[in-house]
Amino acid sequence: MPSNSSHTRLSWIAVLLAVAARLACMSVWPVRAFSSDLKDWRIFAATMLVGADPFTSNYGQYLDWPPMWLETLYALAKISDWFDWQFFTCVRVFLIAADAILVLSTFSLLKLLNGNRPVFVAVLFGLCLNPLLILLTIQQANFDVIPTIFVLWFLYFLIQSRRSRDPLDWLYSAASLGLAAFAKTYPLALLPLLISSSRPLAWKVRMLGAALCIGPTILSLAPLYVLYPADITQHVLRYRGTPGVLGVSGLILLTRGWNAVLNYSPYFTAGLLLSMAALTVALWRRPLRREPDLVLLAAIILIGLFEFGAGYCLYYWMWVASLLVVSFIFQPPPFRILLLLAAIVIVVTTCLTLGYDVIQGSSIATAFPNSFNFKLRAIFSDDTHDLILISLPMTVATLLLWIYACQRILLNWTNPRPETPDE
Repeated sequence: MPSNSSHTRLSWIAVLLAVAARLACMSVWPVRAFSSDLKDWRIFAATMLVGADPFTSNYGQYLDWPPMWLETLYALAKISDWFDWQFFTCVRVFLIAADAILVLSTFSLLKLLNGNRPVFVAVLFGLCLNPLLILLTIQQANFDVIPTIFVLWFLYFLIQSRRSRDPLDWLYSAASLGLAAFAKTYPLALLPLLISSSRPLAWKVRMLGAALCIGPTILSLAPLYVLYPADITQHVLRYRGTPGVLGVSGLILLTRGWNAVLNYSPYFTAGLLLSMAALTVALWRRPLRREPDLVLLAAIILIGLFEFGAGYCLYYWMWVASLLVVSFIFQPPPFRILLLLAAIVIVVTTCLTLGYDVIQGSSIATAFPNSFNFKLRAIFSDDTHDLILISLPMTVATLLLWIYACQRILLNWTNPRPETPDE
């Protein structure tokens, strides 16, 4: 079993390699290869720097994020202005630092889960040198790494509370989920894990945990809702991503059209709420036997949001990358093989999309302008037909992985046999 010093040394080596890979990529990156999101954030940052209200600007309808995003953008814009640094550089350096915290948090979770198995290689290739995650930081420059870090902390303290029975650990878990939801609302889908684990706790502790979990989001959105009720409701609370490309939304868009996806959205939301309630009751009555299955179940829930939901964006894979790396280490060989095959399809498809889709920055076509790359750019930029067809293998691979993961959870959950190291 690795010693604590060895585990710490490996975690810092992984962090250094992750940071070095991203800085190297940033140093040679084409100037014009960046996503439309990053362009919008530059506009919002510039708007706030001059004291204007971004919600009343011409781009206010694109504000689909909770307040944390604007606060972070404002701070980065201030740093860019004070030190005369490029705004894009400030955003990327900030996200590289967040990636480093993500790697350290993943190692901490692995250590908590009795890390007597080799973990370095899985983290190295799953997180540190994963080309998809590098591109999401350097080209897409999306802030979803922040809620992902808090989701890892949520699971860390949730598992710790199962062992210690200490109310403080459960409250730390609730606060971590609250901070994740403050950054983006999708982590609230993990509420069944938090609620069901509160069974041995007093009602006062549960009420305090509820305040810590939903308080940050309510307190941050309340003033904005008073000022812009329609915009906050439509663009933040009801935001479901961009319809199309992956999963059910892509299939509906391909066969039935845009309006059919919009009509599907409320049905999915209702189904999600019912599923969360049913899962809460089931876990309340019978908790999961294996601690690593909590991580896998969290991945199942989050994958289900964009595989079966009404929206999908490339950076949603950031939500589950760390969870899948942890699951890869603690699940049996058949699961690892399927996960590895699915990861290859997902990474290749998504990296090609980032390389050729105009909205995402078309980094390959920008770096190597030629007729062949321009033809591919036209194909990958057609997100209402060609890109959906290109993404069909990714949809199928994700579905198979999701189904098998559900089977693993049910088998371990209902199997009365004692746990063995290979389970």
